[in-house]
Amino acid sequence: PDVHTISLARRLALSPVLAEAAVDATALATLTGISERYAEEWLVQQAAAGFVERDADGRFRLPAEHVPVLVDEDSAAFELGAAPLLFGLANTLPEVADAYVAGTGVEFGDFGAEFREGLASLNRPGFLFSIRDWIGEMPDVATPLEAGATVLDAGCGLGWSSIGLARAFPEVSVVGVDLDLASIVAARANAETAGVSDRVTFLHTNATDEDALRAASPDGYDLVTCFQALHDMGEPDVALQVFGRLLSADGT
Repeated sequence: PDVHTISLARRLALSPVLAEAAVDATALATLTGISERYAEEWLVQQAAAGFVERDADGRFRLPAEHVPVLVDEDSAAFELGAAPLLFGLANTLPEVADAYVAGTGVEFGDFGAEFREGLASLNRPGFLFSIRDWIGEMPDVATPLEAGATVLDAGCGLGWSSIGLARAFPEVSVVGVDLDLASIVAARANAETAGVSDRVTFLHTNATDEDALRAASPDGYDLVTCFQALHDMGEPDVALQVFGRLLSADGT
């Protein structure tokens, strides 16, 4: 039940209201446009589950220590994406059951927007705010990026890893690639909003499509990254071989 009620909070932007001030059901309904009856049901359930606190006046507030987890999308502690991710997994059970019988698989896109966006939001803070530190631990990799290198970001999803690289290293050019079309469409919009679309491009293709990846950067790539994605690829060994052939002479 908590997965669903937290997913509701995400869809209806309920938790940010409780982070700002203590409210009762009437105030929550007015501020968010939901039914007062359902506002009361949701608040009581959230209090019973321990997500929100209820004061002596019967008003509800999100505890300060819960704000980074449930509201602040830029916080390293932000975990709200876990709810829609789990919801997406559960929602696809019939397709998974059919795959068990047929011996086939379930495409990433079949898990839906809840799963896609939940997964992206879990990884987003690290990609946007820590990627510079991660790369900085490898000076031989960071130096060419600072000078202006070309990066292939395989399995880029909604693009936050590609955008994070471009923000961390203002001279680089990044080519993000993903097999899920909806993810690529969202990634392009995210790059535009982030102001890096002049240096970040996205391809809707397979990470094993060597011709398409080479066409995007005929001189090869100085760095190939694969954040949180290699284990999801159908042919990870083939992808790694392709990445190796696409590297420039001193590439990583």
